[in-house]
Amino acid sequence: MILPLAVHLGLACAERRRRWSREDQLRILSEWGAEGASASEVARRHDVTLQPLYQWRRELRRSRLTATEHPTLVPVQVSNDPATAIPVVGRLGDRSF
Repeated sequence: MILPLAVHLGLACAERRRRWSREDQLRILSEWGAEGASASEVARRHDVTLQPLYQWRRELRRSRLTATEHPTLVPVQVSNDPATAIPVVGRLGDRSF
């Protein structure tokens, strides 16, 4: 039986690709930028290269990466009270923002 040279020399073979769940990807991405954390810091913390972080972010921006398979509806309460109003940052057609 002929074994690969790496086995003869006692070297570790290439590690298989890890599979990250959607929830793990979103959790890791949420750390990026939180409290000033850079992509490199987050990648080192989770023992992953930068490439998956950028890939996951790109997928999230393209709405391919979501926490659930199906959209979730949330309850909304409409109020005329100005104290609870959310300020409007910009309007459609307004190029100033």
